[in-house]
Amino acid sequence: MSEVFRHPWLSGAFGDAEVSSYLTPEVQLSNLLRIEAAQSRILGNEDAVKAIKNAKIKPSDPESPI
Repeated sequence: MSEVFRHPWLSGAFGDAEVSSYLTPEVQLSNLLRIEAAQSRILGNEDAVKAIKNAKIKPSDPESPI
């Protein structure tokens, strides 16, 4: 984790093992995909919901060239 999170003011929150477990790239990516699926469901795009749920995306995957 970044050195800024070891600062005395922030270390109480970010230094906590339980809080840190929510900040891993895997957890953040999983949460992001859940939000995307929920938004697609609200917009009525069930095909996108299925695609998002079936996606096997990992933080180590290379970025998509846009």
